[in-house]
Amino acid sequence: MTETYLLYVHHETDSGWKVSECGDEDDSFWLPKEKVDTNMVNMLRNGGGGRAYEFEIPQWLAVDRGLE
Repeated sequence: MTETYLLYVHHETDSGWKVSECGDEDDSFWLPKEKVDTNMVNMLRNGGGGRAYEFEIPQWLAVDRGLE
C-alpha cells in the first residue's frame, strides 16, 4: 500500500531526494528514488521559491521516515 504526501525538495541526487514536510531543511530526510514515485508535473512553488511535489511512498517507508 502507498500513501501520497506533498513534500518540499531540498536536494536531489541520481539516487534520491532530500525532502521535508514543512519546507525546513533542518527537518529533512532522504527518500530513495527506487522506492518512491513522483509526478514532477505536480510541482508547486511557495513564495520563497521552494519546490513541493506529490510523492507516492510505500507505507513501510513512510513509517520509517516518521510520516505516519
